[in-house]
Amino acid sequence: MGVEHARAAKALGVEPTLLVRSTERAESIAAETGLTVLAATGTDWIARHEAPTHAVVAVAVDGLAPVCHDLIRAGVKNILVEKPGGTSEDELARLADAATAAGVKVFIGYNRRFYASVQEARRRLAEDGGATSVRFDFTELAWRVAELPTADAIKAAWLYANSTHVIDTAFFLAGEPEALTASVAGELAWHPAGAVFAGQGRTGAGALFSYLADWNAPGRWSVDVRSPKERLLLEPLEGLSVQRARTFTWEPVDLDTSSDGGLKPGVLGQMRAFLGGDAQGDLMPLAAQVERARLVYDRILGQ
Repeated sequence: MGVEHARAAKALGVEPTLLVRSTERAESIAAETGLTVLAATGTDWIARHEAPTHAVVAVAVDGLAPVCHDLIRAGVKNILVEKPGGTSEDELARLADAATAAGVKVFIGYNRRFYASVQEARRRLAEDGGATSVRFDFTELAWRVAELPTADAIKAAWLYANSTHVIDTAFFLAGEPEALTASVAGELAWHPAGAVFAGQGRTGAGALFSYLADWNAPGRWSVDVRSPKERLLLEPLEGLSVQRARTFTWEPVDLDTSSDGGLKPGVLGQMRAFLGGDAQGDLMPLAAQVERARLVYDRILGQ
């Protein structure tokens, strides 16, 4: 993702410096992409240069918050950190406190907000007066996750680390939740906090929502959001189908993906917003992620 963010910045006329951990990796990425790539940490680089106005943090999930703290102390004033920014409410809250004290803006990188499918769904919902309900599924491929060489601590926080992409997309479209009743059952060897998740509630915009995710069963990510005139289905999240009122037929929506500039979907739009574009309001501020952790993620986990 660091490479994808750097490519997006360059496409927008900004010459980025990409920092990686090893010289071998730096040389490989530079040869492949033509980007300026150095083997250094952010604090090492800033110690020899003036602090940049903007920085993107795209490291392993358990390193996101610590690296952000380092950059805040080093004087960076605008940070985009890959989701989820931290693996607990406490970790996110400590980061938010540090950012506020230093006057630093920190945003969470949920690039799916900038998918052509999600932006088109949002436009349609706005035209129809907003969502009346949404149902979503963040089922994970447990067998695949179990085989990953990812650290056990990250797997144990997999809802934060991965599933929040879907949860965020649903609430980005239907509004932030104000009430949530949740149930959790089962466990996995790598995720003892639960394997089956179900719940329902209401958003501040008045839409009812429900979710079901069974990590022990087949399934896939999806968001099914409804308004008076249309039912919109994102399954997969990159695609969009519509069912119109008084019909049973699903019609695929022809999406204009030119805004992605040939890059990984959503990353260019997200970078444009981060650098001060008109859509900066579509980014998730760190403070909102802290509230989401408290009111949603931890409750889904039964905490």
